Amino acid sequence: MLDHHSDAYGLNDLGDIAGWALQFGPSQPSVVWTADGQTLRLPVGDLGVNQIQGTAEHINNHGDVVGLDSNPGPHGGNPDFEPLGWVAFQATEASPVVKANLLSLVDPAGVAYWRRLHPFEINDRGEICGIGVATDFMGTSGGARGFLMVPNTPDRFRNLSRALRGVNGHPVLIAKGTLEPGTAVDVALYKAAPNASGFLMLGLDTLYAPLKGGVLVPDVGSAGGVMLPAITDGSGAVTLASTWPVGIPANVEIVAQYWIADAAGAHGFSASNAITQTSN
Repeated sequence: MLDHHSDAYGLNDLGDIAGWALQFGPSQPSVVWTADGQTLRLPVGDLGVNQIQGTAEHINNHGDVVGLDSNPGPHGGNPDFEPLGWVAFQATEASPVVKANLLSLVDPAGVAYWRRLHPFEINDRGEICGIGVATDFMGTSGGARGFLMVPNTPDRFRNLSRALRGVNGHPVLIAKGTLEPGTAVDVALYKAAPNASGFLMLGLDTLYAPLKGGVLVPDVGSAGGVMLPAITDGSGAVTLASTWPVGIPANVEIVAQYWIADAAGAHGFSASNAITQTSN
């Protein structure tokens, strides 16, 4: 059960929940309830802290959150709104939460055409959708319109789904990196069977072949395909940090998926969702 006087709006595959709670005083800040039972208050925007009514709408598997801060103004006056995105809510003193007004991320030429944004969802790719109030070139309101924000250089891998359930539910695979030569690549598997052996399957294309009651997404049997042995830790996780090698040409599609030995899985295996990214 979540905090008294709270509301939950978004849930990711790891069990983290986004919403708001009143436990932090007179304001209503956006919060994240983590899968391990913590309640984390997200930083407020620039509207002030005393009268904030925050709503964290959605959280993806990377821990990126989108939502809205509003200040209703004195005596029920016209409210102010600030569309917000938060990155890395799992913050420490050495690595604080990164907060951004979403309008500051829009091309300056387009900001003048949006008077208000309300983000509703962010996927693992970092793409954000919602509703906003647009204006025409004369500054006249054009009414509510849906919007989609797409990163200029996505550093999150796209989720292809197709996970196969195991002892801890569906294993979750995420990765971050632009796949530019010499840049960092971070890959993480969660919710797999603990202390289990398996393989990270890598291919240069998708296959979508039936396997052990699930679907093998990477084409590991064609040129460039590879199976890397892996062992999960006591929580069912595997984390890898590396550097994208020099010499791999641009526009090469990389497809990845974990398969793990799992007595609770169909035919003795579970599988993560598959992910993909294109090299730069």
